[in-house]
Amino acid sequence: MNCTPKVRQKKSNFWGVFIMKLTYDDKVQIYELRK
Repeated sequence: MNCTPKVRQKKSNFWGVFIMKLTYDDKVQIYELRK
């Protein structure tokens, strides 16, 4: 039971990084398009 929050935190952190990377890629794409 003590392991569940750890896994959940790791998963949320992974998704946070994934979304950040996705938004960064989107920004680069938009910048290239505007260029």
